[in-house]
Amino acid sequence: DITCRRGGANQEGRILLTGATGFVGAHLLAELLASTEADIVCTVRASSPAEATARIHQALDHHRILLPEPARHRITALPADLARPRLGLKPDLFTDLAETCGAIFHNAATVSIMREYATLRAANTESTRHLLRMATVRATPLHYVSTLSVAPPLSHSPDVPETFLPPHPGLLHGYQQSKWASERLLEQAAARGLPVTVHRLGRVVGPVDTGYVNERDFLWSVLRAGIPAGILPDLFEDEIWTPVDFVAKSLVHLCLTQRPPTATVFNHAVIERVRLSDLYDWVEEYGYPVRRLPLAQWRNRLPYSADVAATTLAFFDSWDAGTHDAGTDDTGTHDAGTHDAGTDDTAVPELRLGHIQANNVRTGLHDSGITCPLIDRDLVFRYLDHCVAAGSLPAPPGTRPI
Repeated sequence: DITCRRGGANQEGRILLTGATGFVGAHLLAELLASTEADIVCTVRASSPAEATARIHQALDHHRILLPEPARHRITALPADLARPRLGLKPDLFTDLAETCGAIFHNAATVSIMREYATLRAANTESTRHLLRMATVRATPLHYVSTLSVAPPLSHSPDVPETFLPPHPGLLHGYQQSKWASERLLEQAAARGLPVTVHRLGRVVGPVDTGYVNERDFLWSVLRAGIPAGILPDLFEDEIWTPVDFVAKSLVHLCLTQRPPTATVFNHAVIERVRLSDLYDWVEEYGYPVRRLPLAQWRNRLPYSADVAATTLAFFDSWDAGTHDAGTDDTGTHDAGTHDAGTDDTAVPELRLGHIQANNVRTGLHDSGITCPLIDRDLVFRYLDHCVAAGSLPAPPGTRPI
């Protein structure tokens, strides 16, 4: 039995954060430093504290996150391996974290749509189990970053509730299964009295102020492969996009201002979905002459020479295998849409979700001043500006000034 402490997370002690070197994690780190007085202990896959520290600062610089020097001194980078027992930490260090951390933010995951559950279980699911064991020592709140892709598609459910989900036929690929399995562990822990929150994200896109684009994002890989060739694929109808700066602010606010009695699930989907047709219209209005093709035709016509194109095509090769066997999905930060395959030989699994309930998020953010910006033409232009300036996309004909 677990006896929960009263009060919220210890904002003046220590907070444990996993995945701080990633796109979402780096922004979570910055927001935790800005919103609390806590020292932030970041687990990093590294061979030494010096290497772990360097990786943290490289990630912040890469994502154009500026921190005041005093805030940087509150970061402790801890070499760890989430795929190993106790996160690869020595028993005494694991115990010390359990006894001194006032909150745990579990954001790290191995993201792959081409790997089976068995190869992702250690890093993605067992790491959650080990962190739950850490949390039980003092009934420390554990805040878990999940994905909306754990939800059943529209064909199986008209709604995505802000509750834990039973198993369903839409759990097709390994990454998705590993995140759902982690949620199940959290559900079981909550039933035993541990305070947990689950934060399901859609496609997390760049911050509004900088227009930075996460080039590892699947959809942006498709755009970077297709735009130079003048062709874009018919993939989905619409999906949830959420700027990363809003994700970080809202998630930290929801975690640190509310003490869940047992568990609260938050679906971070508070604005209208982005329609693929609108996105492609904006790409054309930016100045890129592109044609829209069924997926199979796009695959056949896409030049294979560029690395980004080869990687993107490899993904669709796995998608093909999935449609005849176990299926697949995209990178995990998505709320993908529906595709009318018609006579297309490449059948796209139905990924579109039904109505996504987000009342817990809206209620938790009420009067906070934190609002999610709309994804519109101007913001997409800002993202495209970034890609051109970074050299990941050519300037369109007639070159827009950057």
